[in-house]
Amino acid sequence: MGGRHRPGRLLLFQAEGPEGKVHYSSYRSKNSGGSEQYDSTLAFTLTVLTGAQYMFGPRFAVFAGLGLGYAHTTDKEKFWNDAGTLTSDRTLKNSLFFLRLPILGVIFYLN
Repeated sequence: MGGRHRPGRLLLFQAEGPEGKVHYSSYRSKNSGGSEQYDSTLAFTLTVLTGAQYMFGPRFAVFAGLGLGYAHTTDKEKFWNDAGTLTSDRTLKNSLFFLRLPILGVIFYLN
């Protein structure tokens, strides 16, 4: 089985990462009176999950992982009145760091 299945051994690992996601959406609506609205959203996240595994025996281990991530969104909103004049033009930006829920598990090696 190799050295990684020796009992009493602690292994650090990067289980899943980095993981990145990007999302973009936009829409434009115009009502019968002539007013118009435009909205768009751009969002991305980046997450890294790290953890450890401890071997209790040659065929049994437990593991735990925890993720750290960063998210950013940019929202743009524009509104035009019935005469077609731009009345509002806003850009909102938000950023945050977050912890991904911890992962706990058990591993049984069959071979």
